[in-house]
Amino acid sequence: MTRHLEVTFTPKNTPEFKINPFEFATIRPQIFIKFQVEKQVSSEPNRAFLELYNLSEEHSGAIDFRFDPFANNFGAQVTIKGGYLDTGIRQMYSGVITQALTTFEAPDYITRVECRNIYYELMRRPVSYQVASGAAKADVILSIIQQAGGFIESGQETSIRRNLNGALYEEDELIEGTLDEVLTMFSAGLPRRIIVFWDDAGVSFDPLGLPSSGRETKVVSETNGMIGSPQANATGVDYQTRLDPTYRINDPVKIISFATDRLALAAGGASGVQRAEVLAVSKIIHSGDNREGEFKTSVSAKFIDLIKQVVG
Repeated sequence: MTRHLEVTFTPKNTPEFKINPFEFATIRPQIFIKFQVEKQVSSEPNRAFLELYNLSEEHSGAIDFRFDPFANNFGAQVTIKGGYLDTGIRQMYSGVITQALTTFEAPDYITRVECRNIYYELMRRPVSYQVASGAAKADVILSIIQQAGGFIESGQETSIRRNLNGALYEEDELIEGTLDEVLTMFSAGLPRRIIVFWDDAGVSFDPLGLPSSGRETKVVSETNGMIGSPQANATGVDYQTRLDPTYRINDPVKIISFATDRLALAAGGASGVQRAEVLAVSKIIHSGDNREGEFKTSVSAKFIDLIKQVVG
C-alpha cells in the first residue's frame, strides 16, 4: 500500500499552504516527512513532531518559530493527515507550532517542527458567563467551551447530557476565570460522574477507562492490520497496527489474537478476576515516514474496571 502524508500550515501573516496535497499524490513526488503524534490523557497537551526535508525557502521561512517559554505566543496552525492512496487519508492531528527551526545537514535542509494541540492556546482565554437559575449545567458548559473557541468531540454532547442527568443551577451565578480554571472547577464539583479532557479532535466528557459513547468498537487482529503480537500487562494490552488516524482516547477496542485468548483463559477461576472482552484506549502514538519503515499506530488499551461501571 502506498503511504501518503499531507501537512497543512496556516501561518498568521502569510497564506495557508499544503505540503504533499493528496489531490496531486499520483502526479507529484512527495516531500520526505518523518512524524510522531502523541495522544494521551495527562496534564500536558497532546504533541506532534515533524521533520520535513528540503522545503522551499518560502515555506520553511513561513513556519520558522522560536519557542516561547512563557507560552504567550504560538506559530502557525498545523493539520496532519495520513493514510494510503487506495483508502484515502484522514486527519490525525491539529494544533499550533511551539517551535520550528531549519538546519543544514548535508546534503539536506531539515525543518524540525514541534506542536501542541489547540487546548494549549485556549486554556488561557478568559471566561465570563452569566448563568440564570434553572439553566441546565450541560448547556452551560457546552456554551462556555464553544464561546471560548473550543469544539466538542463527536458524540460528546449526548454523553454530557446523559452523565449530568438534567442537573440544573439552583440560583443565578457568574462564572469567571480562564477556560482551564472553569473546566477544572466544573469537573471537580462532579467527582466520578464526569471529567473534561482534550484531544485535538475536541473536548470529551466520558469518565476515563470507560468506552466513549457512540464510538464503534474497533476489532483488531493479525488479519486486519495488527503488527506483531499484542503485549498484555497488569492494566491492559499494548499493540501496534497499520497507521489508523481514526483512533480516539477512550475508543472501545476488542483484540483478537493468541495472546488475548490466553489472557481470557487466565481470567476468572480461583483468582475471581474477570476481564471484559472490550478495552478502552488510553494512549495513541502515530509514527513513521512517507517513504520507508513502519507507518504505524501504537495503542495502549486498559481493562474496563467493572466496579467503576457500577458505582461511577
